[in-house]
Formats: sequence, C-alpha cells, structure tokens
Amino acid sequence: MSGKAIASSFGRNILDAWLPTYQFTEASSLGDTTSVLSQTGEFARLQASEAGTWCVDPASGEGVPPGTNSSAQCPQCPLPFSVADMPGGAVLCERALGLGAATRQQCQLRCGRGYQSAFPPEPLLCSVQRRRWESQPPQPHACQRPQFWQTLQTQAQFQLQLPPGKVCSADYSGLLLAFQVFLLDELTARGFCQIQVNMAGTPASIPVCDDSSVKVECLSRERLGVNITWKLQLADVPSASLPDLRDVEEALAGKYLAGRFADLIQSGTFQLHLDSKTFLADTSIRFLQGDRFGTSPRTQFGCLEGFGRVVTTSNASQDALGCGVTDCQKNEMGLQCDQDGQYRASQRDRTSGKAFCVDGEGRRLPWTESEAPLVDAQCLSMCRPLLGTGDPRLFRVKFHGYAYISVMRKFEKLPESKVIFNADVAVMVRSEVPGSEPSLMQCLAGCALDEACSFLTVSTAGSEVSCDFYVWASDNIACMTSDRSEDVLGTSQTTSFGSLQCQVKVRSREGDPLAVYLKKGQEFTITGQKRFEQTGFQSALSGMYSPVTFSASGASLTEVHLFCLLACDSDSCCDGFILLQVRGGPLLCGLLSSPDVLLCHVRDWRDPQANASCPGVTYDQDSRQVMLRLGGQEIGGLTPLEGTQDTLTSFQQVYLWKDSDMGSRPESMGCRRGMEPRPASPSETGCVGEPSFCQLAEVMDSEPLYFTCTLYPEAQVCDDILESSPKGCRLILPRRPSALYRKKVVLQDRVKNFYTRLPFQKLTGISIRNKVPMSDKSISNGFFECERLCDMDPCCTGFGFLNVSQFKGGEVTCLTLNSLGLQTCSEEYGGVWRIMDCGSPDTEVRTYPFGWYQKPDSQSDAPSFCPSVALPALEENVALDSWQSLALSAVIVDPSIRSFDVVHVSTAAMGNFSAARDRCLWECSRHQDCLVTTLQTQPGAVRCMFYADTQSCTHSLQAQNCRLLLHEEATYIYRKPNIPLPGLGTSPPSVPIATHGQLLGRSQAVQVGTSWKPVDQFLGVPYAAPPLGEKRFRAPEHLNWTGSWEATKPRARCWQPGIRMPTPPGVSEDCLYLNVFVPQNMAPNASVLVFFHNAAEGKGSGDQPAVDGSFLAAVGNLIVVTASYRTGIFGFLSSGSSELSGNWGLLDQVVALTWVQTHIRAFGGDPRRVTLAADRGGADVASIHLVNTRAANSRLFRRAVLMCSITLPATYVSPTDCQLQDSRCQQCPALHRARGMQHRCVMVDALCLTQPVKQLARKPG
Repeated sequence: MSGKAIASSFGRNILDAWLPTYQFTEASSLGDTTSVLSQTGEFARLQASEAGTWCVDPASGEGVPPGTNSSAQCPQCPLPFSVADMPGGAVLCERALGLGAATRQQCQLRCGRGYQSAFPPEPLLCSVQRRRWESQPPQPHACQRPQFWQTLQTQAQFQLQLPPGKVCSADYSGLLLAFQVFLLDELTARGFCQIQVNMAGTPASIPVCDDSSVKVECLSRERLGVNITWKLQLADVPSASLPDLRDVEEALAGKYLAGRFADLIQSGTFQLHLDSKTFLADTSIRFLQGDRFGTSPRTQFGCLEGFGRVVTTSNASQDALGCGVTDCQKNEMGLQCDQDGQYRASQRDRTSGKAFCVDGEGRRLPWTESEAPLVDAQCLSMCRPLLGTGDPRLFRVKFHGYAYISVMRKFEKLPESKVIFNADVAVMVRSEVPGSEPSLMQCLAGCALDEACSFLTVSTAGSEVSCDFYVWASDNIACMTSDRSEDVLGTSQTTSFGSLQCQVKVRSREGDPLAVYLKKGQEFTITGQKRFEQTGFQSALSGMYSPVTFSASGASLTEVHLFCLLACDSDSCCDGFILLQVRGGPLLCGLLSSPDVLLCHVRDWRDPQANASCPGVTYDQDSRQVMLRLGGQEIGGLTPLEGTQDTLTSFQQVYLWKDSDMGSRPESMGCRRGMEPRPASPSETGCVGEPSFCQLAEVMDSEPLYFTCTLYPEAQVCDDILESSPKGCRLILPRRPSALYRKKVVLQDRVKNFYTRLPFQKLTGISIRNKVPMSDKSISNGFFECERLCDMDPCCTGFGFLNVSQFKGGEVTCLTLNSLGLQTCSEEYGGVWRIMDCGSPDTEVRTYPFGWYQKPDSQSDAPSFCPSVALPALEENVALDSWQSLALSAVIVDPSIRSFDVVHVSTAAMGNFSAARDRCLWECSRHQDCLVTTLQTQPGAVRCMFYADTQSCTHSLQAQNCRLLLHEEATYIYRKPNIPLPGLGTSPPSVPIATHGQLLGRSQAVQVGTSWKPVDQFLGVPYAAPPLGEKRFRAPEHLNWTGSWEATKPRARCWQPGIRMPTPPGVSEDCLYLNVFVPQNMAPNASVLVFFHNAAEGKGSGDQPAVDGSFLAAVGNLIVVTASYRTGIFGFLSSGSSELSGNWGLLDQVVALTWVQTHIRAFGGDPRRVTLAADRGGADVASIHLVNTRAANSRLFRRAVLMCSITLPATYVSPTDCQLQDSRCQQCPALHRARGMQHRCVMVDALCLTQPVKQLARKPG
C-alpha cells in the first residue's frame, strides 16, 4: 500500500477540507457466518450457523472453515502442555459415543483459511471419562501459515588440492572449520560477498554471505570439496524498495558475481594460503541447477535454516508454496521456540521441573541439568569451543538455529590510533578474569551476552588474562576535528572540517599488553544525558541550526554520527539532529531545536520516474552541485560523485531526543531565536501539497511529542457489479486507522481531457474505482461530471457512463475505472460473426452518450501508486509453439470480409504483450469456429482479431495456392494448431492401396522459413505380418488386410540392444511398420527416399513418430518413407543351421523396399526413383544391399545414402566360414558360456549370410 508519513507537533483544527471516513471491513467472520461473543466479551469457542459448526480463537474470533456436522463439539481432553487453544485452527469432535469408560470422542484437526497442517492427517481419539488422549494428541502448533520464500540463492562447487604430503584424514578434518573461515574471508576481500541492485532508483549493496556460506569437506585423500552458497535474505530488503527479482537474479547469477567467480576458478589462479601452505583450486566449477549440477549458474528460492518447503499435493503435481514451520515448531517433546521458530537454548522439563539446555537441533545436553531456572545466556556460556586452540575465529557454537555462530565476527578489533588510554575512565561495566581456556573467547562471549557491554579490553599479565567491559557512553568517546573553515553555503553559515577522528577511552594497565574489541552495531547506541532514536524521517521543515560539513576523505559516517551525538548531548537547546551524506561527497550534521514538522519518511512512496532523493535535495546541472533545503535553511556548494544525479544522498536520517522537553521549554532560553517560523498546518505541507497523490489522511496521537500523519492516495476499490450503489466499494488500507479524513471532492469547471468513446459494448475484468449515481442529474450534466471525476483521479484510465438496471426501470451511473480490462462485443463494421458472449440486456450502452470512454493516450499511464490490476488467470497455459505463426505475405487483406470478431486487451490489465497474446490465443482456442488470431499493439491496448477459416485460392494443373483472408493488416498472425493450412481441405487425406483397401492419414503444417507447407502423413502402415509367436525368428510374411487402415498414429518401434528391461512403452516385437510423408502440391512422379532407422529409447511420443520425415519432405518436395526393422537377436540371431538361419532384419528391409515398389505410385511417387538411406547401425545393415545380387537385380532402389557407418567386405561371413566359427565356438567353454547358450554358439557379432540369401557373396577387393 502506497503512503507517506508526516510527524507534526501541532494543529488538530484544520479540518474544513476533510471528511471523516469510517467504512472499513472487519475480518471477524467466516464467509457469511458471524462469530458470537460470549458474556465475558470474548468470542465463544464453538460457533454454529446454517453453514455448519466451527471452533474459534476466544481472543481474536478467528476460526476454521465450518464443518458439515451441526452436532460437532470441542474436545473434552485438554490440549498438550495445557495450551488454551490451537493457533491457526481448532480441534473439532463428533458427539461422544459409547457408555461409561468406553465413551470416546473422535476428533480431527481443522486448520483455518490460509493455514496448513504440518503433520499428516490422522484420527484423534479422546477418552471422555479419563480426559486423556488415546491416540497421539494434537500438536499445538500443527496449523501453520505458509510463509513466502525467505531467500534467493545460487550455489557453486569446486575442489581444492592438498599440498604434497598432506592427507585429508580424520586427524586433518579438524581444520575444515578453519578452511571455511579463511575461504569466507578470501571471498569477502575479493568482493564476492556483495551484490549491487537498484532499489527504488538507488543503487544499493546487499550482502549475500554469512557464516554458513562456505562448507568444506573431504572428497578424497588429496582433495577438499568446497560448496559456496550466495544467499540473499529477502527480509533484509525493505518491501517498499524491493528491487525487481530479475535484477537480483542477474546480480547473483550474472557476470558480476557467480560468473566472475567462475572465471576466476577457470583461470587457474585461485589459491588459498594457510600456514605457509598453498592450496590450489581445480579449474572446474559446477553450479546447482534444481536437483542437479551444471556448468552455468542458476538462482532458486529457498528457506532459512530450520524452515522447510511447504508442498501442496494435487492429483497432477506437487508445487512448493513457500517456507513452512521449523523443526522446533513441529517437535513433539514440548520444547520452546524463540520468535524465529528456532529452539531456545534454555528449556524446562514439564514433568520434573528441571531446567536444561539444548543444542541447535533440539538435542538435550545432559550435563546442563539444573534445579534452578536457566536463561539462554547461561546455556550459551556453558558451551565450550569446538576447537581448543588456534585462531580464535574458529570458536563456533550451534545455538538458536544458527550454524556454528562465530562470536569473533560480532567484534571489531580497534587499532591503537582509535584508542585513548586513560587511567581516569569511570564508565565501565565490570572486570572479569576467565577461568578456563581459551580466555579470549570467554571474554568475547561474556560481552556478547551482556547487553550493557559495548566494547572490551583484554590484557595479559604473564599467564593471567583479564577483561574490562565498557558501556558506550559519551564520557568514553572523544572526537577531534581539524582543518576548520567558516563558509556561506547557499543562505546558511556553515562550519566545515577537513578531518574528524573519534576515539574510545579505556583504562590503561601499566606494562600490560592491551587489545580493544568493539561490538559491532553499538556505536549508534551511545548512553549520555540524552537518548536518541532514529525516527525514519529524513527531513524537517524548520528548527535546524549549526550545520557542520565534513570532507568524505577525512571522516566516516560512523564518526560524523558520533560527533552529532556528542554535540547534541551537550547542547541544552538540541532536540535531535539531521545526519546526511551526499553520495560520494561530503557529510553533514545539523542540530535540531523544536522541529515542528518531520517529513520524507523512508517508507514513503516515491515516484520511480522522478529523483529518488528526498524532496528538498536538488541538483543544479550548471554548477553540478547539490542544494539542500533542510530545517528551514538552504545549504549549497556540495559536490556529489559524478554520475549519481538520480540518487543524490547515500544516507539521510533524522534522530530525536526521546525524552525531549521542547513542549515545556521556556522561551527565555532563546533556543529558536533567528530560526524560520513553522508553517501554518501539517495539511498545507502534506496532503494539500500533494494534489495528485494524497486523497486520505490518517492522524495518530501515538507519540508524546508529535502527531503522526500518514497520507494515502485514493484507496477505494469496488466490485465489478454494474450498479449505481456504492455499497460494493471499500477502502483498502494497510491497517485500521484511528482517525481518517478524506479530501473533499472539488471538481474543476472545465474538462481537462478529451475522452474517446470505445467501440465496444461490454467490458469484463475491469477495475472500478468509484460508483457515482447520476439519475438525479440531466444526461448532459451527469456525463460532464463523470468526465471531471476521471480528470481528478490520476489512477483513472477511463469511465463508463451507463444506464444500468434496465429490468427495474433504469439508473444512470458513472463508473470510474482503474483498468479497462477486456473489451468485447465490438460495434465495428456491424459484423454478425462473434465468438464472445454479448448478452447484457440489463445495461444500456449503445445509445449515445452511454458507453465506455478512455482517457487520452498521453494521460493513460497511471502512476505507480495506483492499485495493481490484472485479469483473472487463464484456466490453462497457452503453448505458443503449437500455434502456426504466419507471415503477412501468406495472407491477403480484404476489408470487405465480415467473419471476424474484435477484442481489445487493456495494457493496464496485462503487464506485457506476451500476457495479452496468451489471453487472445486462449479465447480463440475455446471456440471451435475460431481458427486464426491476429494481434496489433495500439495505445493503451492490444488489438486482437479472431477469424473463421476464410481463404482465397488459385488453381493450376500442378497445384492450388491458397492464402488466408484478413480484414486488416496485423503484426502477428497465428493459426490454430492441428488445423490444415489453406488448400488442405477439411477431410483427412486417404490413399487406395491395391488388394487391401483405403489408407487413412492426417495432415500437418510444417514451417519452412517464414512460410508453412502442408504435409500428408500416413503413420503405422504395415508392410509385413507381426513377427510374433511361431513367426518369431522367421522371415517376414505378407499381411492381408482389407477395408480401411487408420494411419494417423505411429506404431511401436523395434526392440534393439541396450533397451532396459522391462520393455518400455513404445517398444514391441510387433514393429514391422513404415511411415509415409507426402508434401501437398507436389509435382507428379516425385522422388522417394526410404530411410531405415531404429530410434533410441525415449525418442518419439504417442502422436509423433520417432523419425519425422515431414520437414525433409516439405523442403525437398519428395516423398519420405521411414521404416523399422528387427535388430539384435530378433533380427540376426543365427546358429548356422536352417533352424536359426538369421538375417531376418535384412529381409525386413527387402520386404519394406518391395512394398514401396508396389504401392508408392498411389502416393504420387516414382518407383524408379527410390533412394535407400540409413545411418549408424542401420547403415551397416543397409549397405549389404549394395552387394546383394537379389536386391540389385530386382531394382528395389537406384541410389543409396549411407551415413556414419558402412559394412566392409571383411565383415561378411560365408556359410562355410560361419560353420567353421560355430565349431570353434563349441570348443571354447568360456565363449560358450559368454554367449549364454548350452548347446549352440550364437553368432551375433558377425553376419552369417546363409539361407535364404544364398546369392550374397564377397565381391573381389
């Protein structure tokens, strides 16, 4: 929800231009049922209505969907762990059955809307008399609301080589944690832990590494496997400035992060140096791509550690909804979880009452049991480091769901230049002497657990180590400036400094080495006389004084922040300060005294087309300098980094003294002397100053010093019922406001835009902004007012001026629209052929001026704060590849045709052209008469035209040429799939086969370049009888079929060596079929190509042949025949005798070629122009026909095209040689067993050319 916030310390009486608003929707009911309050004011647990019975949460009234049994009860057994209710759901029971001790309730868990059970459904049995669960009790947190994805990540794997002499063994594996830490340091140092994306127009760096980003394990004795996960936590990015996820995906997986890292690994230059040893990375790298690894990086959504993917199971698929409950929330032991759903470190046994600690996976640590209560900090301090010695960064513990938290990474070691050693420092928390090793880790862990500790010192005196814990107080900080100058920048007197250095003060110990560690993030929580808090606002209208600027090269943002804190803390008139840094330029600190109005909140809506900086920060193109208007002053002369004019500031925040006395401060202090007076009212600087944005203002009295005013655009949306009553309209706000005011509608005297009447009678999928009755006005005055209402609303893209409720006498109404949706029932050209439903007799739109009107093109682009609109999702996806895309040259434009329908799809309702195209194609696919869809982009809409099968044909002796007829030109032309192209006719192709009958085929269009060519397909045509039963291991036999043969689907392909068992679908011994592909409009006596090929497993589908000859037939204008033949043992098993003569696969090819010679004339082919073709193993077999005198004498083919493999004469085996090899095989037991036969040697590796192909012989040479 778009909004802007203003904080003001005055004024409740400027309400003349506002109307109070109270129309809001409460979510305390389920459907049409209403929750009932009990006498205590809470909701009764059991509710009932005509819809059924349900249980509710007594506090909130939120319930589960009603059940069908009106006699349902709540359970009489207590819920586990004495919880009062089931969050997100309820346990619903049938009436108790049985008598006495056998009385039981049968219950079930029902989750509310938006919730899902984390456990599989199972019956719940409650013993009424014993009040105990006989089955597993219901889990208190079983109903969970699936969360959105929590992370976006990409993952890479590579390997590190161990140096000579090093082996990755059990002893060596203890250093794997060291590798993880140092590899992460290396990635950070090389810039591989940050990505830069554009957030709300501002380039921002986002961290993508954490302590779990690097994992190292032993792959072998000589190699380490490294797994790197770059992970962006979506919760870290403010939703108001969330960048386009495509930009984030490109930043993660693109050339600047994962791609650059892949280049580094593949270059062979990536090395890790550890303890004077060098670990070289292999040059190969893999990236996770779904459930497998590949060579290119991919991104995927994921969940944080401990969360799992919530999967919805349907009959068709399993889809992941997002991230679900954690392991802690699903535990059955009653362990407590923290606010993030992770196991709390400290637990309490509900039975014994003893306290104990658990690790990050919920495992109980026996040595931590205690009669006294424990807190999380105590459990953490009980844990010992996993490594006793070595680099202190290796100290990792597993608590609160974090994987091996590095305590050291919470601290920064300060150099001596940032420390002042002073014996008089007083603001110290405590001192401590660790009792066990490693002492540094004890000190750091103690400070990490102590909220009062901001930094610490560690000193060593001999073998004794001691720690001093300090609070971050003003007395412990000293900031020193240098290079001071006084300048007049703009209209303000400004003090400038060239450098700033802030140091911490610690107590010195004589002669003892001292190290200072600063807890990260504590430098902004200084403790002094005043406590400051960040307001979220970025500017003030008045009250700024004593502005100070610092050079970017001489000061950091942290140091300037400390300077502001100390300056304001010591100034009795100071109530806060503004801290700002010009991007790539100087920093500014301005103190505030009684600032009246704070504005420009970080969560405010900003126009993405405008400057993303806060109003009051401008850039002068001539001087190339930034001008600031802050707190009633103007400061200029600030130079930003070149090329950052879109976002002029990298940091800008207002900090306020939380307990300020500005409301009671006497004027005698003179704190605001010389300052600009505050403006008259917050409305003048807020909503009134935002005429195009603000229509609603919410005022909250939630702070002791300020009122908070939140400004909203028009947030009203209405249902899509065409009526004059606004009862279907309601406000949509992010929260229920306490006091809301709407700006009074003041219409202009003149119409600003010229509205165009749409030539459509019906609009569906529209987004209605407002419904205004106009029956009390004249038609002309009502229309005039409707135009001005749309003028006033920047989100209005058009309006409907309608006479609705015709059955009740008619009511004139004005509907202002946010989207014009799907525009149907065109009034163009008076055509009668339609595919869209145009029956709406209850609404009059045909008589002028009634109708639908569109705002001019220049005004049609709605601001980004307008409510998002979209047409309802399609019922099924549109497969664009299955539609035939036609070129304009394939059609004829004839404006006289009338068999068409027109639809306009509003660009406001469809985010891109592809979505509008899919909508139009889907509408056409739903109607049998619609065969062609054309699309043309127009201002504000995509124009779709639907056509019946209209065409114009020219005829000749050779062929006929047909082209589609269109009413008008179009950029995109699509023809419905599986529909013959013009000239194909509507009847399926058929061919008479002599002595058999009629062969019935199908037609398909094949794209050749930019045009489409029709091809007739005759699939699964038998050329021999199925070789089954007694016909197995026999020569192919003739198949006698009569009548008609359905040749529209391919038949099974032949079994071949390598196919797995059991035999997959589409493979069978019944496979002696061929396919014929005949291009239409083909010249008579066409050439014929016979191609022998047995496809590999997985090729082809139910409707498509494994080898589709359509394209070759269309391009070559010839007939293509593909045929299967038997292979392996089914085609060439031979024992050298007449029982198993072999070569049946070769005979299959001969019979297929004979079939072609006999019947190809019926298809238009010339049997004298047959070419034999085969590839790979098929070429081995087919090449034998070149030396087969029988095949040559019968002229089965004239030419041969053999690809990839040809059988050489040396592989031919004569009958005598075959018998000789058979006898040798009999003498060799090993080969005998290898062939798998008990009494015969099977010759399958060579071709034994025996009967009946006796004519085959070796050719000389």
